[in-house]
Amino acid sequence: MKMRGGNKAILDHAKLNKEIHLFEYTRKAYVRYIGTADCLGYHEESRPDKTGDSRNVYIFHLAINSDHDGIEAEPNFEIPASKT
Repeated sequence: MKMRGGNKAILDHAKLNKEIHLFEYTRKAYVRYIGTADCLGYHEESRPDKTGDSRNVYIFHLAINSDHDGIEAEPNFEIPASKT
């Protein structure tokens, strides 16, 4: 499997002088900022996709650089009222 796109950006972040910003979902449409991270490496595994079929995935090993407790953010958009 060839590394490309966002996966390649994670792996090459240090030599491209880019930061990885890590977030996690806390509930639907809400995320919490964890902090920046450094990619230490990765490995490949076989995992099920949405339909249950097996596919190869990259599992990145990250060192998290967090000096705070995390900030939960609410969605910053409005959902238009549905037309009935």
